[in-house]
Amino acid sequence: MSLTRREALKLGGLGAASLMVPGWLTRALAEPAAARSKRVLVLVVLSGGNDGLNTVVPLSDPRYAKARPTLAIPRDQMLPLDDTVGLAPPLRKLRELYEKGRVAIVNNAGYPNHDRSHFRSMEIWQTAQTEGVVRDGWLGRCLCDDGSAPHSVAFGSETPLALWAEGGGVMAMENPGGFEITTDIRRPNDRANVLSALRDLYGSGRSGAAEFVRLRGLEVMAQADRVRSIAQKPPSPVPYPNFPLAQQLRFVADAVEDGFPARVYLVTLGGFDTHANQRGAHTALLATFSEAVATFQRDLEARELAGRVVTLAFSEFGRRVAENVSQGTDHGAAGPMFVIGKGVRGGLYGGAPDLEKLDSGDLAMKVDFRAVYAEILGKAMGIPPAKALGGDFKEIGFL
Repeated sequence: MSLTRREALKLGGLGAASLMVPGWLTRALAEPAAARSKRVLVLVVLSGGNDGLNTVVPLSDPRYAKARPTLAIPRDQMLPLDDTVGLAPPLRKLRELYEKGRVAIVNNAGYPNHDRSHFRSMEIWQTAQTEGVVRDGWLGRCLCDDGSAPHSVAFGSETPLALWAEGGGVMAMENPGGFEITTDIRRPNDRANVLSALRDLYGSGRSGAAEFVRLRGLEVMAQADRVRSIAQKPPSPVPYPNFPLAQQLRFVADAVEDGFPARVYLVTLGGFDTHANQRGAHTALLATFSEAVATFQRDLEARELAGRVVTLAFSEFGRRVAENVSQGTDHGAAGPMFVIGKGVRGGLYGGAPDLEKLDSGDLAMKVDFRAVYAEILGKAMGIPPAKALGGDFKEIGFL
């Protein structure tokens, strides 16, 4: 089947070319109603190693202030959760969600025989495997046959390992508003002709590797149009802060409402590797995280989407209990995970920070992070956890 340039111009968009798009893509583009019935997971990666001890803080343990003479948060500034722990002051908006039962804090989460390398520890969190060389991610492993196109969206220039699988299915982008096929900016009036020529090129069937390239080209053009249309939607009635994490989450809310097929969205907040002068930087990062996710949750509830979305925030490790000579903290082990959503059984899981029984100077792991993954997959996403995790993990009970 062939398609002339004139026919492509007349039909516009994908036009007749979409007749030759593979079935999984045409279904994804044509049936947003089906996507609107699926549950969605939003991952917030706190990259660099969040200081969990200055995030979920012991209220009255004297060892805390002794280990952190300059970094310890005064008790009268903490946001109490119960008689034993409180949240850091910048997490005020997150604490408001907690009081509404929308936040489960899984404290002391980690994995056995922890590794203090950023690269290796993040690899373990993203593959959910603690040994050997693993080439696919825990979500890519179980979503590659999902039938959604794409099954995941990541904000950034590269596909995160957590979403990676041999079959692809991940869309990585830095800016949804600029997610498009670029043309020569010196000749803006020629853009329509260039796009039309590309549709001509992709409009005729090929064989072998050329057919694979053709189908991928059609996919990119279709999804670029869809993403740009979502990014250009009118602002939400719930105003978002004007910083990247919040604006990325605003796009996620728009995409979910629009019926975009992705099951998973991954956003990253970097800067948590606070080896020196930690106080100001960590305070600002926690405030950014708290304000962004609280606004996102409020927006989901205003749009009546909150029942379909669960948000999971984690970091590759916590920090050492004792501060260093540079008024910072070094790489540690266990730390808190945050599960946020309308269907969450809010509360503190995994207990308070235990400063009496440390693991080589670090907070000891009490909860295997894969148990959190398993519960989210099985109860929130309707996906059997075994394929992703390669084993069974005891239910925690936050869903």
